[in-house]
Amino acid sequence: MPLQLDTYRPDHLPAMVALYNDQMAAEPHVAPLTPDLFTQLVTPKSYFDPAGLFVAVQHHQVVGWCHAAVAHATETWMNPSDLFAAIQMLVYRPQDLHVGLALVAAATRWLHAQGHTAIHAMNTQSGNPFYRGLLMGGERLCPASLPHIHLALALSGFQVIGENTLKVASLDAPPGVLPARIHLDYVASPLASPHHAVNQSWLGFAPQVIEAFHDGHRVADVGWVLLPHHTAKLGRLCVNLFMLGVNESHRRQGIAAALVSRVFSRGYQQGARLASLSTEMWNLPAQRTYHKLGMSTHGLMLDRRLLLPSASASR
Repeated sequence: MPLQLDTYRPDHLPAMVALYNDQMAAEPHVAPLTPDLFTQLVTPKSYFDPAGLFVAVQHHQVVGWCHAAVAHATETWMNPSDLFAAIQMLVYRPQDLHVGLALVAAATRWLHAQGHTAIHAMNTQSGNPFYRGLLMGGERLCPASLPHIHLALALSGFQVIGENTLKVASLDAPPGVLPARIHLDYVASPLASPHHAVNQSWLGFAPQVIEAFHDGHRVADVGWVLLPHHTAKLGRLCVNLFMLGVNESHRRQGIAAALVSRVFSRGYQQGARLASLSTEMWNLPAQRTYHKLGMSTHGLMLDRRLLLPSASASR
């Protein structure tokens, strides 16, 4: 029976999540999915379009799926008016490369037909509109431990544009809070943004922010969130650090370490016994800071992007 590509229907969902859980079973930092979780965290979002969720069916069985979407920037440091076209998720079995290629081709055509020429694939440079809090420490990044996913994307022309490492640390005892080398005042609060896309990306979670002030001026901040859905695999609640920034004029003052230690402490107080974060491979100062804080490298994740000609140029 030939491969058939359907667009998403709710009756596909049980088989979709079963395939997802089977393919992600070996990666402890990818949370398991259930149909209920999918309908709580994915389909209610305003930029969810079932026409962009392609489901591969063969012999009456779901053998793969690919979620493509166009969404506004979801990070506080991004321009909120920017739109990004991206393959948000790709799932298929390693032995079914033809399925992966067909799904990527369908998703790419759908996004290109809407006028987009830069197509991202499971990376955070386009933000985290979907699957936030579920993948690789909370960010929608594709681990190198899924080489068949990268192969389908690479053979479809998606090139690597970034490398990220996932850092983890056990919180077996109450973490110590480190001081910075300058006096700082700290203010902790829930993450609040005036932009709908930022807030909607965190649907189902309660992200927090700690800001650092020196002489009344904000010089740094850190964002963190608890990841309850990872507990089923990890056996422990995990706190994830999803954002860290220090003003250039105040770097090398121990501020980053002071903020990260406060996240570990607050997470521990709320029951977390594991911490995670991702950072760019090239960011050597951050890599050194995290290792000094007891974090180790769990895995490598690759950002990919495809650049296409404009519709007018391709005529």
